[in-house]
Amino acid sequence: MIKAIIVQMIETSQSSLNSGFGDTKSHHNLDISGTIELKLCYNINKGALDVFIKKCTDLARVKRNQAPNPYCKLYLLPDNQKTSKLKTTVKKDTIEPEYNEVFRYQLNNEDFNSRILWISVWSQTSLGSNYFLGEIHISFNNCTLDRFEEYALLARMSKDNLPQTILQTDDSSELSFDLTFITNSTHIETGTLQINAIQGKNINHEKHSDIICKGLLMPGDIKRKLAISRKGPSPKWDIPLRWENLSRNNLKTISIEISLWRQERFRKTMMSFVRLTAINVQFDDKFSKSFDSTDAEKCAWEFFLQKPTQIHHIQLPLRPATN
Repeated sequence: MIKAIIVQMIETSQSSLNSGFGDTKSHHNLDISGTIELKLCYNINKGALDVFIKKCTDLARVKRNQAPNPYCKLYLLPDNQKTSKLKTTVKKDTIEPEYNEVFRYQLNNEDFNSRILWISVWSQTSLGSNYFLGEIHISFNNCTLDRFEEYALLARMSKDNLPQTILQTDDSSELSFDLTFITNSTHIETGTLQINAIQGKNINHEKHSDIICKGLLMPGDIKRKLAISRKGPSPKWDIPLRWENLSRNNLKTISIEISLWRQERFRKTMMSFVRLTAINVQFDDKFSKSFDSTDAEKCAWEFFLQKPTQIHHIQLPLRPATN
């Protein structure tokens, strides 16, 4: 059971992102691992967001293979000045810290969908610099409320990449879908990777053009294609993309691209895409350069890999095709 050890009330305001990378004296060279478990609850009548930090698991070890002294820092973006910075207590000598702490932000309903919760995990040292143990970003326009969720910790984003991931507006093109791995009834270590309930949002389409959805599994260049949709800026496909007879153990070594194409009279033109790839997957140089993934896409795939047989509801910003 979660008990409220800390409840902090913070009035948030719109301000700059520029101070969010002030940990210049900290260590950022560890191999990031582990997860953080938390729950978000929003009371629309009170304009109150409660963040329940439950625990972290399997955190990276620090110098000389020692267990860290972990704590969590929270910012509500875009407002990572001191006014929205919160901290958990420090847990000593553990890679499995349990916090059971609650933090509260005052956040009105009009601003809710445009905000992002940024949580980073650190190891406190008595002398010298603290160690960075990973971070997550949760966009409130696509988050789970009133239920505990486990998130894979990610390496620190660069200052240039962060706004591309978190500063999404209502006009941004997005792709939502359900992702799951369906095991075979006779052999549970093999099964079907299924992407269902695919739907675009704010797709820039031409009045008389149709939109096609394609899937690509790599390595292997295994292609799938769905029927044409004529649903305007919010195309939807009820038939799933499926790749059969895959090994469950090999899921961490594959990548999936979902792309939208404009069907013109004499040709098809790729419009936009998302790419799901594991954080540490290794490919040959030619493939790795052409099949990069953003941090948000990697996070979605890593979270799926933790519990692949569950249905994961994913929403990601579409990236424009460069070709």
